[in-house]
Amino acid sequence: DGTGNICSCLPDGTDFQQHTEHAGFFARFATTDGNRIVYTVAGELWHFDPTTGESAAVEVSYASPRTQLNRKFVDAQDYLSGWALHPKGHSIVATARGKLFTFGNWEGAVRQHGETQGVRYRLPLYIEDGKRVVVVGEGEGEERLEVHTCDGSEPMRVLTTGDIGRATALLMSPDEKWLTLTNHRHELVFVEMASGEMRVGDRSPCLGIDGFDWSPDSRWVAYAVHDTWKTGLIRIIDTRDWAIRDLTEPGFKDSSPCFDPEGRYLYFVSSRWFDPVYDSLFFEISFPKSAKPCVVTLKEDRESL
Repeated sequence: DGTGNICSCLPDGTDFQQHTEHAGFFARFATTDGNRIVYTVAGELWHFDPTTGESAAVEVSYASPRTQLNRKFVDAQDYLSGWALHPKGHSIVATARGKLFTFGNWEGAVRQHGETQGVRYRLPLYIEDGKRVVVVGEGEGEERLEVHTCDGSEPMRVLTTGDIGRATALLMSPDEKWLTLTNHRHELVFVEMASGEMRVGDRSPCLGIDGFDWSPDSRWVAYAVHDTWKTGLIRIIDTRDWAIRDLTEPGFKDSSPCFDPEGRYLYFVSSRWFDPVYDSLFFEISFPKSAKPCVVTLKEDRESL
């Protein structure tokens, strides 16, 4: 049908003819001097000669200062993609423009870790009392977990060699035996720090895991899953036998579980308060303040709120 090519026809629309054979990109911005037609395809100049029926690319030599390729300095905070505070509070690990750095909060040099170019690092996290950093890196084009020493005294260690998916969040257990991550497949994945072995603890039926947290004794992980596209509930998994229990009932939207430091309570946010408000312009009602913090007590002698 001549789509995206140079074509011609008589003034009455008959004798339609296609003159070029471009595929993938359209011929655009055609112009003529009365003898030849010049146009562009995929950002390149082409010309078509009606007398011969041939088309060819026009070689153009253009001298440019190429300012967009010049070295330049940028503000790192505009490209900050992840950060974590040192356990003692005096340093920060951060990723900016895909690069991994550690530096002191007030003084000292900035140290870059891992590959200097060509690798993107994400989701950094301090471990081993701030002596090492675990981060999502890239190996042969696939994401993996890597461990780097903050002082650069030891080589990088590849923690995982299997498919972790695209990680969306990382969290270390308090005893640093397990590293937990969520990924784009809606999975809750446990990685053993000593061996690097992975185990999928659970998978959200709809959408991703909406927050998770470790108990202070490093036994339980509470997390939020979507049982439907609009509702979610809080579950808890026992790392001793990998048993899964529902802590809240389906039908509402519960998210962001968090244990208190002593393991007595589990806090979460729930959208379950329905106080309708009438719109001032349209005949309709809405529920603008349905979400509130809630608490589940983890002891039998206390009542949940």
